Amino acid sequence: MESSVLVKAFAILEALAGFEAGRSLGDLAEEVGASKPTIHRILKTLTALGYAEHCAGGVYRQTSNVRRLVSRAEERQLMRLAEPLLRQLHEQTGETVNLGVLQQGWVRYLQVWESVRPLRRVVTADSLDPFYSTSLGRAIVSRLPKVQQEHLLNTVERKSTTPKTVV
Repeated sequence: MESSVLVKAFAILEALAGFEAGRSLGDLAEEVGASKPTIHRILKTLTALGYAEHCAGGVYRQTSNVRRLVSRAEERQLMRLAEPLLRQLHEQTGETVNLGVLQQGWVRYLQVWESVRPLRRVVTADSLDPFYSTSLGRAIVSRLPKVQQEHLLNTVERKSTTPKTVV
């Protein structure tokens, strides 16, 4: 395969996928097989376009813009099927209603029907929360087979996201 900038850009995005905390320039250069200056130049462009962000300490990560580009057909179908139910529940309760999926220990919100009440937690579509820190995440995991539950609990590092987070 040729080693054009476009190929390297996609290789960087693939190398960043699934690393919510991000990856270092050196790790990316090694995985993609290009020099650090080349990777840095491409990352500057991806950052300017909104597909990557620079974190502290020379670490980069994908943004939600990438996830929006690659929304899977199954998720679109799930959103289409769930929308009438979400709307009805939202109208009946006046509360925030979320639709989300589990991804590697994270809940990724697909749709959010926001409450108009003043006291609420605001979340947007494509944002992520650790599964253990939300009722939605806990509900999803409670329906998984025991083996998958145990795997998540044994492999995901659980950290408090607030002073009252139960880990």
